[in-house]
Order: sequence, then structure tokens, then C-alpha cells
Amino acid sequence: MSELRTSLSKHKGPIFSVKWNKKGDYLLTGSCGPTPDVGLQNNVSFATSSTDNMIYVCKIRETRPIKTFTGHQGEVNCVKWDPTGSLLASCSDDITPKVIYMVYVHDLREHSKEIYAIRWSPNQQLVLAR
Repeated sequence: MSELRTSLSKHKGPIFSVKWNKKGDYLLTGSCGPTPDVGLQNNVSFATSSTDNMIYVCKIRETRPIKTFTGHQGEVNCVKWDPTGSLLASCSDDITPKVIYMVYVHDLREHSKEIYAIRWSPNQQLVLAR
């Protein structure tokens, strides 16, 4: 039989994203306004999408982001790390998915409507579905 171990009570709205780190000792959540999605890079680093058009890369137990990325002109809906944890893909209401190389952002164009989800291929090849 399962039992409730704890309850998370810090969110003030609906939760849109829940992720465990690979080690299984941290649970990362994102909620409506300002963080609709979260993506774990490794056991201690993660990225967040944001309703303020920004992407934040953070470390557990750090009070400030370690990197901040601008460039989207609309709400950032989704962030996903590639299988190696070195590239970060994002998509936004501004109809541009982006690939972030931690120092450089590459825009992918061709969309005419908002993009809500983005995924990397799990087989270590750099294939991105949007």
C-alpha cells in the first residue's frame, strides 16, 4: 500500500511540469506563471521556461540563476536538454524554437503558430522534434 510522504504547498496555481532528477533525490516542479516548464540537465542543474520571455539555468541550492538567456519575444513554453546535457532547446509563443549552446543561441524558423512542446531524440543523435 502506498502512503503520502509529503505535500508540496509552495505553488499558487496549477502545476504544469514535474521532473525527478536521475538520482531520484530531487523533484523539480513548474507551475502556471511564471514557470510553465522545467528541464533537468543533470542531478543538480536545471533550466526553466518563463512567462517573462526568459530562460533561466539554475543549480539546486543556489539562490540566483547561473545563466539567463534572452531572445524570445513571447512566453517560453518548453525547455528540453539534449541527452548529453550540453544543448538546450526551447520553444515559445513567438513561433521560434531555439537551440542554446550555453554561449550561443540558434534560431529555427519556419513556424507560423505558437509552439508548445519540443523534444530531443533519446538515441544520442542531435535530432530535435518540435
